[in-house]
Amino acid sequence: MCLENKWLWLAIAFSIGLQLLLLYTPLNKAFAVVPLSLKDWAMIIAVSSSVLWFGEIVKIIKKYLNNNNNSNQIENKI
Repeated sequence: MCLENKWLWLAIAFSIGLQLLLLYTPLNKAFAVVPLSLKDWAMIIAVSSSVLWFGEIVKIIKKYLNNNNNSNQIENKI
């Protein structure tokens, strides 16, 4: 389902490719940027994915609370 929009994935791949081209070729001197270390990439991935992790945790908590409320309502009806 998430892979259906090929143009979006193409744009993402193109953007990442340009970023890597800029950072890891002599173009980095022309744009005054320095290549990122593995530690830098790990930090970027951790921080940027934290929004996704937080959203998933919120969904799990809501589902858990919703299931508890439904269980209580069923027990009250019996």
